[in-house]
Amino acid sequence: MTRRGGRIVISDFDWDAEIYDHPDREDTRSIVQAISDGIKHGQIGRALPRLLLDAGLTDLTVESHGIRLT
Repeated sequence: MTRRGGRIVISDFDWDAEIYDHPDREDTRSIVQAISDGIKHGQIGRALPRLLLDAGLTDLTVESHGIRLT
């Protein structure tokens, strides 16, 4: 339980939102889907706000950050 005015920070990924710059669009989409589907709860990042609201948390702020891997 968090005291009144307390904060909780949660971070996770939405593996379906990966972005690759590659000329073969169809193969790239297949790879992203295979990676996401191969990870248990690969789309949990997009579900977190709903799950937190369902758990009774209120006053949510959601921030999305892109990460570039080279």
